[in-house]
Amino acid sequence: MFLREPCQERHVDLDHISLHLQLISFHHPGYAHPNDIILQLLASDDPSGGLHHLTALTACGIVAGNRFDGYFSTTRNGQAIEDSPDSVLIGKDYWFHVPQSSTDTTMNEVPLTPYPIYASFEQWQFPHDSLPTSWQAFEQAFQRLQSVEQASIIFAESSLTAATKHRDSTCRITASGKATDVAHVIPVNQVDWFWRNDMMKYGRNPLAAHSVNDLSNTILLRADLHPTFDALEWVIIPKPNSEGVMQFVFHLIQPSPELAERYHNCRVYHIAGISPQILFAAFARAIFPSLHNFLAKGVSRWLLAISSQSQKYESKHFSGLECEASFRAKGRGRSNSPKKRKGTDQEDAKEACGSKGASSGDFIQHRRPHNSSSGEGHTNINAIGDQDPCTCTSSSGSDGPYPEKNPAVYCRSANCRYLRLRLDGLEKERERSGTQEWWKAQELWASRAYDNPLSQNEIKRFFWARGVEDATWESDHS
Repeated sequence: MFLREPCQERHVDLDHISLHLQLISFHHPGYAHPNDIILQLLASDDPSGGLHHLTALTACGIVAGNRFDGYFSTTRNGQAIEDSPDSVLIGKDYWFHVPQSSTDTTMNEVPLTPYPIYASFEQWQFPHDSLPTSWQAFEQAFQRLQSVEQASIIFAESSLTAATKHRDSTCRITASGKATDVAHVIPVNQVDWFWRNDMMKYGRNPLAAHSVNDLSNTILLRADLHPTFDALEWVIIPKPNSEGVMQFVFHLIQPSPELAERYHNCRVYHIAGISPQILFAAFARAIFPSLHNFLAKGVSRWLLAISSQSQKYESKHFSGLECEASFRAKGRGRSNSPKKRKGTDQEDAKEACGSKGASSGDFIQHRRPHNSSSGEGHTNINAIGDQDPCTCTSSSGSDGPYPEKNPAVYCRSANCRYLRLRLDGLEKERERSGTQEWWKAQELWASRAYDNPLSQNEIKRFFWARGVEDATWESDHS
């Protein structure tokens, strides 16, 4: 019998690959050295250390308030470099500038204040109508595909794994058909950001239009690549091939000799079913952790924060201590926006869930549910007040099978049989469909939202979490 030699993975030359793990520093011209570095990005696009020019512009533009009209210079006050957007930056330091209006500059065209940045992904506002040009072709292609397939691809959230495996068949990076996992592009723990930025509009399945559990937000990956993707070690972004045609490729974010050697800049397999807008958001999410040094230096900064009056993002000045507090607050589950003062719970909630264009009339105030039990960071939305009167009886005094105004949504009485039937039915369906973990996140959000002002989108989300369909909600509020 003929025996083969032991299987060997491709050898990784660590001495050679170390050249690919260099960093390029991108500076803010409005701050003095050494407190001016906004981002440090991995330079793996050239054997001697380099980064795709347009990729770097996009990354800096994201954190600088979605300013995709910016440019680089090689000195603080220098002229824009003349390199093509498809060229590779091989320098060690670049300054990122954004054009400013005449009212924002002195007579010598020096900015009056440094341009502001977003402090975190949670505070970042998705640029729905102004994606960079390198992403727009994919956006149009996805819209065409969505219009053709949306009516024919219908699935329940419980079958999302099967639907993704049916669509992708193999890992979209390696083409391996064995030991594959279904990964969320934007994870479930970012559901608040997902809703606040109305990302549901890019969903492909009407039955899952209100969650991150949509086919446009999933990808099939080999099991060993899945955790590295979740850890933001790499992303999928467009880069030009030798003919200048943009194609989606594997792009390394965090240093990894093995991933760099095997996958960096490799074209991914067919992913037309994944929303390019969601892939762009995943790129942004992977970039923001690089801001930690900029925010944690104890230096005052100009940041983009939601105004409590206009409910719009505005440039505000924060002290070094406030910026540090913002950095330390990441991961607490609340808004990461630094606070200028200690406000009321209602004001803080408005700041946390405010969205562009929202007005004070777009918010309503809910009361806290009675007897809400709290475990390890979890609150039960189904808690019912023993003392609350049942509001399901119609004005005529009858208590028929179809009370007015969906009382099971509004009523919180322990004696309300309609509310109990609805909640019991929801719980059984969640257990049956295997999406219990997803619903725990929804319940936690909704229980907190019950005490906070909500935008119009979030009001709909709250009632949907209570088991009310859009059509029912709209008829009740028309």
